[in-house]
Amino acid sequence: MENQGLPTTRVPRYFSVPQCYRVPAPNNNTDSRPAGLKNLGSTCWFNVAVQVLYHIPALRQMILELRVPSISSMITPSMEVLSGLQELFISIMYSERKLIDPTRAVNSIGKLLGQGQGQQDASEFLGIVLSRIREISPPIIENLFIGSSQSMDVNCQPHEFMQYTLQVNEDTSLMDLLELSLKPKLKSLKPESANIPNCNSSMSSERSKQFFSNIPPVFLIDLSRLISGTDPTQLIRSKHRMTFPSLIFMDRFLQDNYKHASKVERIIESMWSSKKEIEHSISSMTMLQQKNTELQNLYKDYQNIVEQSLVNFDLLRSLHLTWETEIQLKICEYRKQSNQLKQQLDHVRSRELQICRPYQLHAVIVHTGKSDSGHYWVYIWDSQQKHWYHIDDNFTRQVTWDTIVSFSFGGANQESSAHSLVYIDAPKTYSLLDIKEEYDISPTDVLRYLKDHTDVRTRHSAYGKSQTIAAVHAAITAHGQKPMEPFALLFRALDGERQRLFAVCQESTGQNGEEGRLLHFGVYLLANQVEFEPFVYWSLLQHFSSFALLVEEGSSRCCTAARRTLAFVECSTTQEQKKIFIQWNTAYYQFRLIIRHVMNGITQVFSRSFSAAVPLAVKSLYLHHCLMNSSLGGPAMSVNPGIIHALIEKSVTALSEELLESDLETVVDLACSVLFDAVINWCEYADANYLEAARCSSRRIAEKWNRKMKHYFSHPVECASASSMQTFEEVQRKLLKVESVLNKKKGNPTPFDFKGHIPESPEDGEKLALKWKQMWLICTEQRILGP
Repeated sequence: MENQGLPTTRVPRYFSVPQCYRVPAPNNNTDSRPAGLKNLGSTCWFNVAVQVLYHIPALRQMILELRVPSISSMITPSMEVLSGLQELFISIMYSERKLIDPTRAVNSIGKLLGQGQGQQDASEFLGIVLSRIREISPPIIENLFIGSSQSMDVNCQPHEFMQYTLQVNEDTSLMDLLELSLKPKLKSLKPESANIPNCNSSMSSERSKQFFSNIPPVFLIDLSRLISGTDPTQLIRSKHRMTFPSLIFMDRFLQDNYKHASKVERIIESMWSSKKEIEHSISSMTMLQQKNTELQNLYKDYQNIVEQSLVNFDLLRSLHLTWETEIQLKICEYRKQSNQLKQQLDHVRSRELQICRPYQLHAVIVHTGKSDSGHYWVYIWDSQQKHWYHIDDNFTRQVTWDTIVSFSFGGANQESSAHSLVYIDAPKTYSLLDIKEEYDISPTDVLRYLKDHTDVRTRHSAYGKSQTIAAVHAAITAHGQKPMEPFALLFRALDGERQRLFAVCQESTGQNGEEGRLLHFGVYLLANQVEFEPFVYWSLLQHFSSFALLVEEGSSRCCTAARRTLAFVECSTTQEQKKIFIQWNTAYYQFRLIIRHVMNGITQVFSRSFSAAVPLAVKSLYLHHCLMNSSLGGPAMSVNPGIIHALIEKSVTALSEELLESDLETVVDLACSVLFDAVINWCEYADANYLEAARCSSRRIAEKWNRKMKHYFSHPVECASASSMQTFEEVQRKLLKVESVLNKKKGNPTPFDFKGHIPESPEDGEKLALKWKQMWLICTEQRILGP
């Protein structure tokens, strides 16, 4: 039958469609939601597998372009699978309906697994379908889905996989499971389920460390949650929590990085064992805490039953209260150590290993229910609409990453959990997901990346513009004259910039005026021990997405790839992570503002304009106080507080002396609104280590002013007018307020109230860091801020 009425853009002419299933022309429906598939009665496993395959455009196009034999030819089961998929894909692509009836496809494809009846395993069915397609056209599946792992043992052959199986036996993360699956361990009775290569040597019962010799562009991960129940012959579905990121870097698992990764592995192994010991201690202490509570309840019950007893229950309660306090302190201490080790592990991995092989999450198949029953649905990333979609049979809706996290990570109190994950090689997303390069610039882009100076999340890209452009040009130069794919160029440049930032952070100690945190927002994050993923990586993407790079020669293609990747990252981040990221951006803005206030204050001290230096110094102290008391709790949030306190002491003392030597009636407004308010705020917001020094200096200033006021009040002629009396009374009230602050115990400070504002102009980080160093050297040489 001829192909009349079929669109020519997607479907080849030789594809035959039955007359009863004529495909209409592409519709112009503005509804961008994916089409759903009708559930024919426990066929959700079929629907999710088809949706996953369909939403990989490169695979969909290859399947549609395969030739189906004529009816007179022998039809094999593999041909039936191909024919059914082609028919179903065309229906989804070109039908005006948002609900597709898959009955014909289920009858031809679904019978491959349990005759297509009843609940089946979606991952198993997905593997069977891909295997059938491989029988017809091996290159399609081998180029997209086939990977291999290789043991470093020379007697072991590479192991080929299409779906990489991970066993979820405890609360863990995807990266930890991948590392565990590649570690040396005893050979399994079922090698195919543990991704173990075939080894010719039978001398040893252990296998050596494994690496991926090839990771496919489409990386299918099967999460096995079946564990033995109370009955050893019965398998039940575990409810352990397993977290996974939206973007993973596979460099550490590649065979090409074996030598370097092995060196890092030894460091990580030692830290990992220490972390396990700490977690075991936390578990033991938690158990003791529960037993302690049970014991206290036992005492209480016994005392209620037996009215008189020789046992001193008050003493027992006191002992148990002490014991419970000690247990709680130990648990807090162990948790702190565990978090520190986790930060060190993340730092070692991020610092030592490359990030040139990122894989982007594309789909999550979720299962809820028991091991032999339940329901499937799928979350899929739409690369064109830049949204996550929830597809549940005929139900489709746009969702956030928080929703995916809530229903996919699993846990003791969660019925649903991820069953399979689909990751796509990020540098190949253009070809795999049929993404068109975008060079057009919309007004929204201009507002976001250039003109929106009120948004702290985008302001920092202007500071690092020259550094980002240099990173792109370095990646192009390192690759030579050969053209690179946009995403490949982006991640090469990102990796180079990441390594540079780690080096700057490590070398910058803050001595001799060197302040690496000013150079780049990423250095500020690293100095505060923030995890590279997602926050430092996110900040780098914002720099590479800067509108300024679009007009820079050689970097525009990298910029378009960064903007698309940034859209994915922002849509694949929880609201809590977004909130924390904005807080870090705001903290960095305040840190830079402190630097600018301090520098301007020192400049005013140079010019002996102390009345202008005091507000700058006090505002920098208040910003410093806000940073150090924020919930972020980084170790390098602000500048050295000694610099700020030295500036305040120098400017406030000099201003006080200057005003005392002047005619009091002419400078009283300046004394009340600047000098005394500065003293009050200095004592309110001073760091604990500098509080006593601040109070001593403030007390000397107050004493001098009290003597001055006594002199004026003892000479009525000098303050005869009513206005003069009111002026001196205002000074007296301020001095009383200063006295109350000096005698106040350290606690919650009063709200900050200080006039004046100096707006910040976007200034490149390198220039600001250079100015700071020059200012530091001058102050040190001339001892402007004291010894």
